[in-house]
Amino acid sequence: MAGNDQGGHERRWLTAPMAYAGLGVLTAVISFVFLVDPSLRPDPRDTQAATLQSVAFDQGISLRGYAERVGQGDSKQVTAYGQAACVPGNIVYLTESLQGFKSRHTTLRFLTLNALTHQRLRGAPTSVSGGGPVLEITSEVPSDQSVSLQWVQWPSNPGKYLIRFELFHGHSLLAIADTPPFTVTTSRYYKLFNRCEQLRRKRQPSEGAGFAEASIGGGGGGFDTARALFWIAVVGALGLLAALLVSGGIRLRNRLRDRSP
Repeated sequence: MAGNDQGGHERRWLTAPMAYAGLGVLTAVISFVFLVDPSLRPDPRDTQAATLQSVAFDQGISLRGYAERVGQGDSKQVTAYGQAACVPGNIVYLTESLQGFKSRHTTLRFLTLNALTHQRLRGAPTSVSGGGPVLEITSEVPSDQSVSLQWVQWPSNPGKYLIRFELFHGHSLLAIADTPPFTVTTSRYYKLFNRCEQLRRKRQPSEGAGFAEASIGGGGGGFDTARALFWIAVVGALGLLAALLVSGGIRLRNRLRDRSP
């Protein structure tokens, strides 16, 4: 009988009020985590939409100049291109807006088209590397918007062209965006190429002094209050749950001690 009593006490050491209190604390912590960091919230995917827009357009920028703009001017990949890094192209600023694609991959590609006939250029590269996607995008929140810089090489033949960007999810086309038409001439092509090559040989930047970071008080990211509150809540919840478990263990030990002969 004593063994049955002890087993009964073991089953009752975690009382209903304690279980409800622990469940309430856990629910509150999860709600607070989703409030502080919405990227952790599950995506209901009740709505799926995507938009793509070309918002800015810089012409006659070499691959070397593009790399300097994005902070990769001294990268080994750009250095390995050698003279090819001076081929002129365009930098396109694209805004991508995705809704309902959290943790799902979308792919951005582009085509170079004849501006008069809208026919794709034969043999034109579809990316900086000569083929494949320009950019893989994975959304971290249910509704996501970003701006990216894309460099597209000029065709070597003179003519009037435009660039069409296409956003895919798998084989499904989600959105397209065209740049304004631009004109390529042989004289301008080689003028830009030769100027870049001279600067490359002298190890001088193609984009001048480059971008300066705007900051106040010496820069720095500052104190992230939301992240601090997040960790305080997590530590507090774990401490409370640990306290409930310890309290229950002490109560169980005392009851077993009182029952022992």
